[in-house]
Amino acid sequence: METTTHINKKEIIELLIADMRNRKLLLGLEKAGLTTEYFYTSLCYIILNKMGFDGKRDEVIYEWYEDTMQSILEQDLEYFREKQQRLANGVYQMLLEKKREVYPTDPDQRKAAAQRLLDWFMNKVRDS
Repeated sequence: METTTHINKKEIIELLIADMRNRKLLLGLEKAGLTTEYFYTSLCYIILNKMGFDGKRDEVIYEWYEDTMQSILEQDLEYFREKQQRLANGVYQMLLEKKREVYPTDPDQRKAAAQRLLDWFMNKVRDS
């Protein structure tokens, strides 16, 4: 079992798959005309907390996660079913990279990481 600074990879992957499945199901139900607002699991908060991100400080990461999940959910259902494990592994690897960007050990890297996140956020706001 691989761990990275007390992160249980297998558990995170399973949570990512559960989150993707839940979201895909709810989107399908919404398209069928059903109300789903009471059935969202908010697994993203659990996943990101287990990955070592901390709430308010990492609000941009939460937004990035939501955007990433949305783009995954746009995949055709057959592709989504066949590639769930690969998609979850990809999101896990991206989260590890985001964590290295947000929590670097070198002060110069921390400053550059903060600037990259700010740039990403400003581009998102501008494109909205």
